[in-house]
Amino acid sequence: FLQSRQCRRLCLPGTLSLFLLILISSTFSLLNSANAFLVDYSSPSRAGPSARRSIVSGAVSATRLNEKASSSKSLPDYGKTTVQVDTIRLEDKSSSKNKKSVKEQWRRHDLFGSSIVDQTLEELEDDAEFQNTRQRMETIGLEGMTKEERTQRRRALTKLGVPPFAKFVREQTAGAPVLQRKLPTVLQINIGLYCNQACGHCHVESSPLRTEEMMTAETAAQCLELLKRTPSITTLDITGGAPELNPHFRYLVRMARILRPDLEIIDRCNLTVLQEPGQED
Repeated sequence: FLQSRQCRRLCLPGTLSLFLLILISSTFSLLNSANAFLVDYSSPSRAGPSARRSIVSGAVSATRLNEKASSSKSLPDYGKTTVQVDTIRLEDKSSSKNKKSVKEQWRRHDLFGSSIVDQTLEELEDDAEFQNTRQRMETIGLEGMTKEERTQRRRALTKLGVPPFAKFVREQTAGAPVLQRKLPTVLQINIGLYCNQACGHCHVESSPLRTEEMMTAETAAQCLELLKRTPSITTLDITGGAPELNPHFRYLVRMARILRPDLEIIDRCNLTVLQEPGQED
């Protein structure tokens, strides 16, 4: 009996230690086997279509996140660009005379001096909508088309429950003081309907065919006189057509700047006109 108790006291700890060692070793073996199985199964060659799609999708997402992160780091103003796009100026980062500036890098010198007017006229001949408009203009005239469009617009607004403006003002100001006109701050002038393009969305139907509706030098001088006599005007907004193709455009802009150095001048430019012959400056 004593020998049996002594035996248990000496052998039991060793047996437990051996058992724990075997258990730990088996656990590590099972984990290694499971990891190898998962790696092998996750390969595109062994995985099913659904698993392959998940693997590829995860890889693509990770790649896009890495690209976005790298692009964010490479752009110093990433996420800081103001919505006031008219205040943004490109910084010329040229380090030497041989290196092209940012402006020169994207400038197409081969297009300067080439006109798109002939191409526009050819496209107009094949434009069914334009030909229909042209025929209506020859039939009922410009004033007739304007009246027709105004009637159609009024009918559409009536269907939507929108009252005429004059009626709306009367209803809103019943028993109240009459609306008072404020001093003008913007002078917008259309100096001609001639344009090197013929856009379908143009609300004044500008095109290379509108050669007669052009502001004269006398009218431009009257606009300058009005600008001179109205100090409340802070903005001169010039539109068209392509206003740069009016022969009096430069005269109007230069004189306006001389008369009002503080004036903000807006040129509603379609940009393609800058490559027309005679527009190099």
